[in-house]
Amino acid sequence: MDPSLSYVKAQRCAEKFAKKLLGESEIEGVLRRLDRLTQEEGRTTMAQTLEVVYGLVNNIKVVINGTQMSQLVIDVQMRSYLDRWQSISGRHLEGFG
Repeated sequence: MDPSLSYVKAQRCAEKFAKKLLGESEIEGVLRRLDRLTQEEGRTTMAQTLEVVYGLVNNIKVVINGTQMSQLVIDVQMRSYLDRWQSISGRHLEGFG
């Protein structure tokens, strides 16, 4: 007997045995529940992934806004220092003139 034919026959017998043992409707019910659980798990994973991405985007916005604010503060401080320095150096130069 051909080995592949024996395998097919054995598989068919195993399927028949499982259907008789569990009942076909019970197997279908288990498969439906498994499918539902798989879909729920996919939705849960997607929701968790979106939550992580949303958090990262918000953190990036904070960093970017913080960097912009820091740069603005640095620019204002530098302008202030330059104005002071020019004012001081101008007065010192006037004293020598």
